[in-house]
Amino acid sequence: MHEVPHWIIGSIDTRDKYEAQRLYLAKHVWEDIKGSDSDECRDCHELGHMDLNRQKLSASRKHTLKRQIESGETCIDCQQGVAHTLSEGWQDQYDAIAIAHEATKEGETKI
Repeated sequence: MHEVPHWIIGSIDTRDKYEAQRLYLAKHVWEDIKGSDSDECRDCHELGHMDLNRQKLSASRKHTLKRQIESGETCIDCQQGVAHTLSEGWQDQYDAIAIAHEATKEGETKI
């Protein structure tokens, strides 16, 4: 739903415009999900409903409740880019956006 106003005002009304803003938009969604402790995920994917024995070993280790509680992790910490494929090198772009966003919040000039 957050994208609708952007489609209406024309900031992402073409594929090229959308792709240019995709990571920026994703970053805000990830922040919202992180802020809600991944309630959007947990509506369907509650840990108690997962069969850890049917998951790959690495996934079942990551999904243990104890590990998540101790580390403070939430679903989005591991699941960025799972629902929507991101381009190669997205992490570097994401980090640059985060730095620019923090600089703007602190009143500094964007680099």
